[in-house]
Amino acid sequence: MASALSAAVPVSPPRTGGIERTAMLVEKLNPSHAAFIRKDYAAAKAHKAIASHVPAGRVFHWAGVDSAARAERWALEGCQAYYASPCVLLAVEDTPRTPDLAAAQ
Repeated sequence: MASALSAAVPVSPPRTGGIERTAMLVEKLNPSHAAFIRKDYAAAKAHKAIASHVPAGRVFHWAGVDSAARAERWALEGCQAYYASPCVLLAVEDTPRTPDLAAAQ
């Protein structure tokens, strides 16, 4: 009977969307920031963007503004101002913008 119940319970498909791809990029730099992307950034209201200061292994995001373009600009500029050096745009909304952090440095 247990096998019949197991077969009836749906299994969630693996997460392969843009949020998960972005989190996977950051995972090697800082696992806690990957968790932040999966939970908090994913739940943030539109419009949103997230950038990374790769040398520090940190992320900086902006959310809840009137356009994706503004979120992108403020996340990237805010990251660069905070860390006083270049940052890499990771995602705008749920769409990844950087396929490889190592190449983006």
